[in-house]
Amino acid sequence: ESIATLSNATLKGHLALRGTFAFEGEGMEWKREISMMVQPDGRVLVIEEFGSDAVPGPRHYTRCQ
Repeated sequence: ESIATLSNATLKGHLALRGTFAFEGEGMEWKREISMMVQPDGRVLVIEEFGSDAVPGPRHYTRCQ
């Protein structure tokens, strides 16, 4: 469980952004470069992290009905 503050964001059209997120939680702090893109139908959010300790590959989140 953590929270993040976005900085250095670059918009990629109206459905995507990429930026640096400063996280903190459970006594730790870290930064991560993250890309977020909403699919054109608005139902799926794709998140991808970058960096040596990033989660590999994109993750897909589907909106609940």
